[in-house]
Amino acid sequence: MFNIGEIVHGPHFPESVEIKRCELFGEFYIIEAIGRETNQFYELMLEKEKLTELKSLKENKNESNIQAIDIQRYLQYLMLHNEVKYSRTRALGNKKLLPLPHQIEAVYGRMLQVPQIRFLLADDPGAGKTIMSGMLIKELKARYSVERILILVPPLVVRQWQEELLEKFNEHFHIINRNVLKEYGGKNPFVANDLCLASMYWAAREDIKLLIQEAEFDLIIVDEAHKMAAYTHGTIKKRTSRTKLYQLGESILRKASHCLLLTATPHKGDMENFRHLMKLIDEDIFSNISGNESLREKTNPFMIRRLKESMKNFDGTPLFPKRTTKTIKYTLTDEELALYDAVTQYVREHFNRAISNGSNSTAFAMMLLQRRLSSSLEAIHLSLKRRYKRLVQLYKQTEQERQKYIKKLGHIELENYLEEASEQQELIEKQLEQAVDSIDTTELKKEIMVLKKLIEQAENLKLYAVEKKYQELEKTLFGTNGLLQQNEKILIFTESTDTLNYLERKLLEHVPKIAKIVGSFSMDERRRQVELFRNECQIMLATDAGGESINLQFCNQMINYDIPWNPNKLEQRMGRIHRIGQKNEVFVFNLVAQNTREGSVMIRLLEKMEQMKEDLGSDLVYDFIGEVLEDKFDSLADLMQEAILNRERLDDVIANMEKTLSEEHQKLLKLMQEERMVEDPLDLSILKREQNNLTVKRIPIRAYTDLATYILEKKKVRVYDTNDGKVKRIERLPKFIRDSLPELARYQVESYRFTGMREYESEEVALLNSDHPIFKLSMDLIVN
Repeated sequence: MFNIGEIVHGPHFPESVEIKRCELFGEFYIIEAIGRETNQFYELMLEKEKLTELKSLKENKNESNIQAIDIQRYLQYLMLHNEVKYSRTRALGNKKLLPLPHQIEAVYGRMLQVPQIRFLLADDPGAGKTIMSGMLIKELKARYSVERILILVPPLVVRQWQEELLEKFNEHFHIINRNVLKEYGGKNPFVANDLCLASMYWAAREDIKLLIQEAEFDLIIVDEAHKMAAYTHGTIKKRTSRTKLYQLGESILRKASHCLLLTATPHKGDMENFRHLMKLIDEDIFSNISGNESLREKTNPFMIRRLKESMKNFDGTPLFPKRTTKTIKYTLTDEELALYDAVTQYVREHFNRAISNGSNSTAFAMMLLQRRLSSSLEAIHLSLKRRYKRLVQLYKQTEQERQKYIKKLGHIELENYLEEASEQQELIEKQLEQAVDSIDTTELKKEIMVLKKLIEQAENLKLYAVEKKYQELEKTLFGTNGLLQQNEKILIFTESTDTLNYLERKLLEHVPKIAKIVGSFSMDERRRQVELFRNECQIMLATDAGGESINLQFCNQMINYDIPWNPNKLEQRMGRIHRIGQKNEVFVFNLVAQNTREGSVMIRLLEKMEQMKEDLGSDLVYDFIGEVLEDKFDSLADLMQEAILNRERLDDVIANMEKTLSEEHQKLLKLMQEERMVEDPLDLSILKREQNNLTVKRIPIRAYTDLATYILEKKKVRVYDTNDGKVKRIERLPKFIRDSLPELARYQVESYRFTGMREYESEEVALLNSDHPIFKLSMDLIVN
């Protein structure tokens, strides 16, 4: 018989309980009790003789039931709790991540030294800003400083961010996009998910911006933050124009406790523009600064900047190998040039007609045809055939059916085309490739006849000649001193899937296997293709959409079979192989036809970029030139468009571009010299000493397994020993844990195998550390 208030434990309860009622009823005791740890109510009927199976924890108040091992494990719990929350040992990294000196200094030496983190991280491209963001996220979450996080990035790299944060930091960010919004119906996905990742351009839309404002995040990270631009005009009566992205920044960044803006081109030589960017970090301090000095890196406490040449490994060796680009110029044959001129004339005529009729979709389709013309004979031939087939179909349809088709094209959003991910851009291109601006049957018939002639011209070329561009590729790959003869791996990029399929067919005549990645491939399939490229073949083909989210540091040779009309995309392509982890000098070859209009522009642009790169000693010129062209010409695509449409003014177009870039070149050169003068050198010896000290003081990894096993066994979880106790196994978490702690549902799997010894770690046996779900579960259980 137990008294009310007495604490007992035994096999009939999953935990220690406090007796609330204990009465004899015939041959049975009726017992009511409350769980000490879960507050769960228990009621049972127990036979008299089984009452002895319950043991009182307060039978002798002068004796304690706490054992020495309990005190030892509690102290161990406190030690590991503080280790997880406050220790710098995460700076040592793990088997998936080894932080570099500049990354450790930025996160631990600067960001985490202040209570409110509001920084502009402006290291050169490829410095691992995603890694630094992940390190910061991990630390702030461990210290319970943040719970809800939003990351806004350009659409090209949304998946890459998600993959890297999951792989290296075990942080699963939910991509929020148009499709997810539809799935949630009327609910706000930014509120429903704590860790959100979205396209910055999509987030700038008014309806999406309102959803983000409603969500209220603790930490907001913005990649390519310089796109949040504002400009001051005038000298006496100053006025400021703010881009939609800047307005997004104003509306959400000031509400967040912490924010981190990432950019490789922080001010582009325009200090007023830079001041507006810094206002997003601290509105008061940067509201009225007139001089430049207080914005400089050395005197700006909110800015962290390292140039690529100053980034080193712990042994002092340069972090980034040299990158060399070479333009392979070739000349179209007379027959190819005749086709080029004929298609360009068709494009020019129908582009101008579409603009006159207010049909942006058809104008877009014409420029798309011109890009396909630059890509390959195969791409333009198939594009012309698809357009011809659609126009013939339209011609045979009724007036009502044609109107319906025109209306359907009008619903495709072109305004946000550049803001979409490459995969979405490909989809839009496919839809608009066959756009028409007029449904006048007479004009439609004329266009069909022109297309028929162009298709015949292209077919004759395909039938009787090998494309000059492909001949140049073949010579580069298989010639006497060709790249494949030197046992190199080659990554070949193209904008067009048609071109990729053509290259695959042709190259398979020379090599047994080719890896490829296109936008429609799943992430699993992309990984399989990367492994195929790594282990079994020398060539990989990729489109821009396919090139997202892949890292190929084991390859150092790349060929751009066609050049995107966007320098940022060009840098994005090169970033697949020229990134942290690349051990060899990187070589990039650009194939360009020198006797075409866009080829003439592209050759001069590439030459100018290479000249700037040599002078500046930095690869950031590709991103920088993209910004300059956006500021001066709207974009490189607009510059190309002008070159194609204005036949008589090609020289003027090129001269104007060169003048603009030369002026910006001088500005940037001066700016880089100033930055090098004020840059603080990173003291590698101090960092190495700190890392060594952390390694020595690091808590042994087996401590995590010891504590987890103790806590779980205390909670009646069956933990089995294998390999002489070196490997632990849990078949299934008990029901009482699953029922009383439903928030731990994420830990429920069929079975776990783990170890505290590195030599026993394998694919089947996890090394238990602070991030492992079993350890997190045990730390949760000890306080519940």
